[in-house]
Amino acid sequence: MDIRERIRLIRKDQGLKQKDFGEKLGVTDAAISRIESGQRGVTDQMKKSICTLFNINLEWLEHGTGDMYNRFSEEKRLGSYLGRIGSRKYPQLERIIMYYFNLSEEGQKVVDNFIDLIVKEEDQSK
Repeated sequence: MDIRERIRLIRKDQGLKQKDFGEKLGVTDAAISRIESGQRGVTDQMKKSICTLFNINLEWLEHGTGDMYNRFSEEKRLGSYLGRIGSRKYPQLERIIMYYFNLSEEGQKVVDNFIDLIVKEEDQSK
């Protein structure tokens, strides 16, 4: 698998169409299409953007070695998620988080218990 195939894999793993992937990287869908087809090379800046935006291991992107995704501590992963939420692309999640922190401690426990129940059911269905 070469870099263009790894970029396609990242895009598909993220559930993005070429247009959406390109928008996140600041390029057109045509540019992504040319990269994935091998008609255009991948600049160092593009590699850096892909790795930063999607938490990709640069070694894996360039050479296919190591894990695809960087391993983050839970705190770093949470920071990454919150950064995405703060981008205003997820207004419902932003709203949920704001309401959660405005709940009483008892209200937050009710929500926490509900989330634990959902996670438990999801784990059991796998």
